[in-house]
Amino acid sequence: MIERTPEEWHEYLGAYDITDSFQKSDEYKQIKDLQDRISPYYSLLHGDLRIINCAKIIVKEPIKKFPGHEKYPPYSFRFQCLQTGRLSRYIKVEDWPYYGITPIDAKTGGDYPSPQKMDNKIEPLLCSYREAFQKAWESFREFQQEALESFNWMNRYNEYLNSETWHDIRQEVLKYDLLTCLATGQTQNLQVHHIHYMNVGNEPIHDLITLTRDAHKYIHSLADEPIKRREYELSCIKERSRNHGLNYAEEWGYCWSHNIYWVDELLSMEP
Repeated sequence: MIERTPEEWHEYLGAYDITDSFQKSDEYKQIKDLQDRISPYYSLLHGDLRIINCAKIIVKEPIKKFPGHEKYPPYSFRFQCLQTGRLSRYIKVEDWPYYGITPIDAKTGGDYPSPQKMDNKIEPLLCSYREAFQKAWESFREFQQEALESFNWMNRYNEYLNSETWHDIRQEVLKYDLLTCLATGQTQNLQVHHIHYMNVGNEPIHDLITLTRDAHKYIHSLADEPIKRREYELSCIKERSRNHGLNYAEEWGYCWSHNIYWVDELLSMEP
């Protein structure tokens, strides 16, 4: 087998650029359009009510009891949408003056109402968008598979997986992840998974995560469920970030910096 430098492997494997082809396809334009239409609803669904133009009120909530809760005021405050009942994240104490919340309100709850129960009108709407997204994605997958087969990319990729370059990168990732699966915490039958293939041949550590053989097989079974797959990968990035004291949003952004679609899509889904 011909040995190549990481840069040479990347050039050898990058003759077929999956993401570049994706962005040029009609299916990508459909998915991008869906993203633009879904974005404000994701913000509402996950609590960013301050940036959404809807009727809303400030509501009080008693602090949940936990060890050491006595150090905290009895009440916290959020926004609630009067159309859907959705609650925002808790308003930060430093922002209270801006919204007219006083330290006395934190002790008594003030005149603010408790959260109201209302029908969820957002989730059914998002479900319809998810169905449209899935349909566009399946069309793209057919297009992608034909392109991969015509280029015979998998043969080149398998050649790379048997190279010294990949062996060195793989060992570096395993060591970085403490020889532990980021999805299951297990330490046997470990493999290294590509989150994407944009840098294949010369991958930075951000592009790769350690999984067990079964977890790796499972994540590839989600090829036609892209949101679910990315959520799974995001959970692994979170675990890695906890292990090294890193900001997981930044870590996820690094490994998808070339494709802002997935960064926006998944981080917007965070509660």
